[in-house]
Amino acid sequence: MKLAMMSLSLVKSLSLTHHWVDINTTVNIQWSSNKNISQQYSRSIHPYNKYFNYNLTNMKLSDAGEYSCTYYLNSTTNNPYIIPSDFRTGVTKVTIKIPNGNSPSVTQLNPYYNLGDSISVICSVTYPHSPLIDIATNVNIQWFNSFNRILHSYTGINNNTEHTISYTINNVSLSDAGQYTCQYNISSTNHSFVLPSDNMKASTNVSIKIPNDKVPVINLIPHQSVYDAGSDITLSCSVTYPYSSFIDVNTNLTLQWFNPSNHTLNSSTIINDNNEHTLTYTISNARLSDAGQYTCSFFIHTSVSHIVTSDATINFIIINIKIPNVITPYILVHPSKPYYNVNDNITLSCIINYPTNDLIDVNTTVNIQWHNSSNHTLHSYTGINNNTEHTISYTINNVSLSDAGQYTCQYNISSTNHSFVLPSDNMRASVNVTVIGTIKPPILIAISSSSLILSWSPPTTHQFIPII
Repeated sequence: MKLAMMSLSLVKSLSLTHHWVDINTTVNIQWSSNKNISQQYSRSIHPYNKYFNYNLTNMKLSDAGEYSCTYYLNSTTNNPYIIPSDFRTGVTKVTIKIPNGNSPSVTQLNPYYNLGDSISVICSVTYPHSPLIDIATNVNIQWFNSFNRILHSYTGINNNTEHTISYTINNVSLSDAGQYTCQYNISSTNHSFVLPSDNMKASTNVSIKIPNDKVPVINLIPHQSVYDAGSDITLSCSVTYPYSSFIDVNTNLTLQWFNPSNHTLNSSTIINDNNEHTLTYTISNARLSDAGQYTCSFFIHTSVSHIVTSDATINFIIINIKIPNVITPYILVHPSKPYYNVNDNITLSCIINYPTNDLIDVNTTVNIQWHNSSNHTLHSYTGINNNTEHTISYTINNVSLSDAGQYTCQYNISSTNHSFVLPSDNMRASVNVTVIGTIKPPILIAISSSSLILSWSPPTTHQFIPII
């Protein structure tokens, strides 16, 4: 029975129909309890059948206890030979339950804690004053962990002031993670007919994060700074997670390889047994699009509630892939002659036919230049590599003797916007241009019987042309 301004009627039913009682009698009834209450009734009706009530109104805790109803019969005559009956007593017990208070107040905790931290959980209880609580009572508070094991308890006199109980977890380990519950009730100090209130509870979660500062080790097989398109490249990532006495629950280790677009290439989850674990991924017949930054990541986790997965630590490796090129440019000279005279016009044309290649799967450009004997760039061209013919021409107008020499066409293939795709080697082809100077006709100066004297202006260079 809970207290809430309640009333209770204690009822005693009497039914007196004995056929051998043939005189007028009175029934005398009395309610009494350990509180010394007394309420008497006297009735002279025969036969008799009636309820006799004793009302408890606005009950307090002190009203709890045993209540007795006693009655006896007595004659209404003055016959000295008729004596009163024996007393007959009935007993009932009135138990009253202490009303519930407010839920306890629990301090808020951090989102998570690190291994080795100290954590204090604090619970506060204030039971409100009530005039119905008119006997001595206690406040009983306990802290429980997730396994319902009592961690700490406290009992104090309920004086309607705040009661606080705390529990400190020192050097926390993963097994300390979980839900912590503060529970309290109000009980009578020494009244057996007063029942304790219900247990009022409030909980808080203690979350603990798994540490991780170990960086995985990456190897490339074969180990090279630059790879040719079409190569097979194996990426290997190894990690050993160190032992810690604070990690006292079963955990798993997850290793992952990610490509430059952050897509998962390979993943493995194994039991974290503090041994070395290795995860590999092989790029077969590497294309240009396989070039880039590859990342190995690992983290530690568990299925146990309130244990926070570790941060993922990463390491990365750069894979550079070189564009293939074995195609030599083709040169045309117009007009095509073994030598040229001063003031001739010469057109040098360089033709590139770069073949289709499935390994070239990124946007590329063709870059062509004409160089002279001094390696000065005479003309350049850049066009989209669409596997069609590309031609670049250079015309030498009014050729002079100084234009004579070797002319080289050079080209390579480069990526449009991929920093880890390296340009191809430069492929070259050359042609020699020979220029002959013009010699002015000689002038006759003198003649004799045995000789001629001739005079002429010399050319800029005799070009090793003999005078005949």
